[in-house]
Amino acid sequence: MIDYNRAGMPLLEIVTEGKNTHPVDAKLIVREVQDMLRSLNISKGNIEAGQLRVDVNISVRGESAKPGVSSEIQSPTVQVKNVSSARNIERAVEFEFRRHIKALMDGNDVLPETRRYDAEQNCTIPIRMINEEPDYRYFQDPDLPQFKVSNQRISRVHGLLEEVPFEVKRRFCNQFGMDVFDVKMVFKNPWSIELFTRLIWSLQIDPKIPFVW
Repeated sequence: MIDYNRAGMPLLEIVTEGKNTHPVDAKLIVREVQDMLRSLNISKGNIEAGQLRVDVNISVRGESAKPGVSSEIQSPTVQVKNVSSARNIERAVEFEFRRHIKALMDGNDVLPETRRYDAEQNCTIPIRMINEEPDYRYFQDPDLPQFKVSNQRISRVHGLLEEVPFEVKRRFCNQFGMDVFDVKMVFKNPWSIELFTRLIWSLQIDPKIPFVW
């Protein structure tokens, strides 16, 4: 009679803004999220081990190809569930982009679906239709109280936050003149970040020398 679903296993859901314009962007965002989770010691962020699950929402906008119709149209949002790796995220988005664009150019409709990505076939497969919001039967749980967070508290907490990996990478590029490849090498392992930082500040050496050794 007791539901132990996710007992002792908190679920953190992160939603990004829908402003990505290239399949590679989706892959890079996920990798940045992985770096952030690892640096905060929240999770190892291993997608293959189920420590991080990724759903991707895709929609494209373009001109209608139907005769006599010149207005801008947009395909409905399609969600690809539980993509299994960062590389497959890029491939899944690329496939869906091409599928949506072909449908729009042919004058066909794109259905609002939930789909899954088949890595072997490099394609997405329909699972179910996406229902409208009322069909989810959202309602406020009377047992969960509302929490009101003031702007002052948000500012206070924000002032205590340390740099996330993306900000550190950007600072390394600006401060040391490093390129993207060098920064990726530094952030490949948690210990390499600490080693790099110690070499820079304690030995006062050129930041690119460690990669020449």
